[in-house]
Parts: sequence; structure tokens; C-alpha cells
Amino acid sequence: MSGSAAAWAVRRSAIESRHAALGARWIGDDVRWPAAYDPQTGGPGTPVRLAEIGPFEEWLLRGPGALEATNALLADDATAEVGRVAADAADASGADVEAWVLGPDEVLLLAPVGAASLAATAGSLASGEVSVIEMTGARTTVRIVGTAAPALLAELCPADTRPASFPEGGLIQAPVVAVRAFITRRDAGGEPGYTLMVARDEAAYVWDSILHIGEPHGLAVVGPDGVTEGAS
Repeated sequence: MSGSAAAWAVRRSAIESRHAALGARWIGDDVRWPAAYDPQTGGPGTPVRLAEIGPFEEWLLRGPGALEATNALLADDATAEVGRVAADAADASGADVEAWVLGPDEVLLLAPVGAASLAATAGSLASGEVSVIEMTGARTTVRIVGTAAPALLAELCPADTRPASFPEGGLIQAPVVAVRAFITRRDAGGEPGYTLMVARDEAAYVWDSILHIGEPHGLAVVGPDGVTEGAS
């Protein structure tokens, strides 16, 4: 699949129909990801808020040189570490990039679609020790944020994700409702927050399961502004 914006007439979330049923207002006519909902729910004080974020361009670096290549992208004060998400990387245009360091030989690079293309940067990293695989559109990314987020995640995932055991920026691979997922802790506005990434074809099941299991926790579905680092 292609990561260039021109290759996508309309970018569609894997769970577009779920968002539409909730009254989603889209990012744009050609980007069918929710910007917000009518009616709006999940304001400040909501115990846990759920949002799909994206879309992203995604490139997987694989090989013994993956970690070294990733460090070449990072700002001077950042270092790629296995089991952590490194932000503030930069591609050729200086746009923000996240590096999900899955292992010493496997790193997933993410950047918002439309901010800049990762294609040139990712392609330049390919070498005898690094292969570069485009993954754009292969995964769905959601966030849960709020005081009840740790308790909800504990029900969704058997791994130890308690705040004391799972530091800010930490990254694990673990099942979420029996589906393989990448999970990172990214707090927002002083509240616990987690980003979950799953395969696109399993997104609807995971989304529905989170809604069902989250209901007793007071879960509300919100737009991406409700789960960002500055959220209150």
C-alpha cells in the first residue's frame, strides 16, 4: 500500500461506521477520521475518555541497524531505547515523528498524515543493515485517558500496566481483549493516558470491546482534542 497522500482519494478509518453512528464530524471530506462528535460528550472530569487518533504515515525499520538509524533522526536531547516511545524525531522537513522502539532490530516510525511525508526520510535509512517497510494504513490507533484509565486497561490487558510498573513513555507488546497490541503510556493534562495500536482488521472488535468494558467506568467517546497531552 502507498503512504503518499496523493495515493489516497479518501482516507477512511477502519471503524468509520462506528464513528458515523455516534455523530462524528470528520477531519475533512477526504479524511474520514473523527474531529469531534455531535452531540459532544466526555468533557473535563469524565473518568475515562476514548478516541481514535490519526491517520498516520507509518514505516517499519527492521534489521540490526534499526536502532542506530533511529537515533540519527532524534533531537540532540533524545535517545531511542528499546521498550520506549521516542518523540521529537524529525524527518527532512522537520515535522514531528514518533519512534516506537519495539526491539533492538525493529522500530516503527509514525508521523501525522499531511504534516510531512516520511517516505524520503525512511527510504534514506535503508541499507545493508536496515530494511524499510511501509505500514501506512495497516493499524488503528486509539487512546484512553482519565482517572479511570488504569483500571480500565487492567481489565482489557493481562500485562502489568499499573502506573508504578509502566512509566511514562514505556512501550509493551501485549494482548488487549486477546488481540495483539502495542501499548504506550502517554499521560495527558495530569491524567493517566495510554495509546493502543492494533491491526486494522481487528480494530472494530477492539473498539466495541473497550466501549462495553469501559461502560461501568464511565467511559465517553471524544474527539482527539479530548485525549491530547494538554487535555484537562
